[in-house]
Amino acid sequence: LRANLSDAYIHQGRPGDALAAINLALPVARQHRDFRSERLLLHNATLAKLALGRVAEAKIEMAHVLALWQRNTGPGKRQEALREFGDALAKAGDTAGAIDLFHKEEALSKEIRAANKSAAEAELRARYDQESQKRRIELLGRDNQLKSAELDNQALTRRLWMFAGAAMVLLGVLAVLMYRRMRELNRTLVRHEALLRAHSERDALTGLANRRQFREVMRARGGERVFK
Repeated sequence: LRANLSDAYIHQGRPGDALAAINLALPVARQHRDFRSERLLLHNATLAKLALGRVAEAKIEMAHVLALWQRNTGPGKRQEALREFGDALAKAGDTAGAIDLFHKEEALSKEIRAANKSAAEAELRARYDQESQKRRIELLGRDNQLKSAELDNQALTRRLWMFAGAAMVLLGVLAVLMYRRMRELNRTLVRHEALLRAHSERDALTGLANRRQFREVMRARGGERVFK
């Protein structure tokens, strides 16, 4: 409560009351090892002493407070502390000290801007890498789809060639069977014709050659006209 009260006194332009509250609160903060409150109290004590004109004493404590800000806080808090101390030094009439802190603040601002720029660039690179990785994954997925389709087409082509080969083999087998069947039918036909010819040239009762057989023999020998 006293730390917050000292901060309010600083902003109201009551450095004596602020310093009195700080002197009461500081031993309690150190007893409980409350480093955050201790840093804030020392910071306000430095501002109060600068406002009271105790510049030399305040500048000694200022170096200690800035070291605490450097060790335990980020650059934004340090920049804010440098700005407050610089303004206080300027009001106390220490122009050289104020300018020195101004240069330190500017250097810290450059560091902050560079850090923010690096963070932004890192974020952009990470985002680009993420998007690039996403695109690569999408391209790999499409490539896999194309390869899968190509493999399917190759498998289909192999199946078609297998079916075509099987069909050719089957047709070849059928052609061989049909050829053999036709040869067998021709042989049977020839035998039947021979049997019919034999039956037509023999007498069914005696088995002897009949007139037709005789005429065929005579025709073959050129004697059919004589026979007539």
